[in-house]
Amino acid sequence: MALKLPFPHSPNLEASLISKPNKSITMSINVESDLKEILDKLERKIDNLQSDVSGLRQQDIPTINVKLENLSTRMSHVEKTVDKVSTNQETIQKDVGDLKGAKSLIIPIVVAITTSILTLVIRAIPIS
Repeated sequence: MALKLPFPHSPNLEASLISKPNKSITMSINVESDLKEILDKLERKIDNLQSDVSGLRQQDIPTINVKLENLSTRMSHVEKTVDKVSTNQETIQKDVGDLKGAKSLIIPIVVAITTSILTLVIRAIPIS
């Protein structure tokens, strides 16, 4: 059996086709094998691959399910941790706001104490 096959990926052929676009080049190859033997070999290989894939699926699916459950559990723990961190962050922001408010009250408190001390000192001095 002789087949005529074009070989478009040859650099020389591509150069010749570019220079002469209407020209077609063919090469002939003799095939010495029986087509039925080749198809039988391919069919056996495909069957072997299919059985390998089926075996892997049956073995790996339980493992994948266990890993998926573990990941789901971890994600729920991570979500709880993120919620706790968010709550702590809100609390810290409120506390810092309160400290800033207290800081702004320090100066009036110092002024009030100083004024009261000066008033006591002035009253303690006898006026003659």
